[in-house]
Amino acid sequence: MATLRAKDFTPGIPFDLTLTSLSVTEAPDNGYGAAWVFRSNLGSIYLPEAPARAIITQLETQGIQPNEAIRFTQVKTIGNGSRWIVDRAPSLQRQLEDSLANVRSIQSVPPAQPAQPIAAPPAPEPARPQTQSLRFMGAYKDAIDVLLEAKEYAQRKGLAIEIRCEDVRALAATIMIDAQKGCR
Repeated sequence: MATLRAKDFTPGIPFDLTLTSLSVTEAPDNGYGAAWVFRSNLGSIYLPEAPARAIITQLETQGIQPNEAIRFTQVKTIGNGSRWIVDRAPSLQRQLEDSLANVRSIQSVPPAQPAQPIAAPPAPEPARPQTQSLRFMGAYKDAIDVLLEAKEYAQRKGLAIEIRCEDVRALAATIMIDAQKGCR
């Protein structure tokens, strides 16, 4: 069995494993600093106390049980810090079932009907002034697009970032303010 330490995990790259037990033991300082030990199907995982406590909290909050497939992701934070995200790992069985369901749904599509004559498209509606709600919606869509592009760029550079609703709201507000000033 292998021994894994925090430095063995690449930030932003998910790592799938199974914890054989949700209890941890405290390991003596062996030159790497004091650590808490998780037991997994891959061997022992040694992590500092703060990330270990955060992981335990996430496991308890999500109701994850021993021998359940999970995904660890180390996420870099501003400065030299990092934090850990724990999620249920998508099981291979579930992925296969989803793929099979997609194939079945494609196979059950009824045959195409004979072509019908195409009617002339309806006349375009006259242009109407953009309402405030449409402007807000456009700003939110633009904000989401920009943040997703930024997240993809960060992942290509080896960084993992999270997008939160506050980020979308703040960027949408900035876009609206710029639009009112005519900067758009």
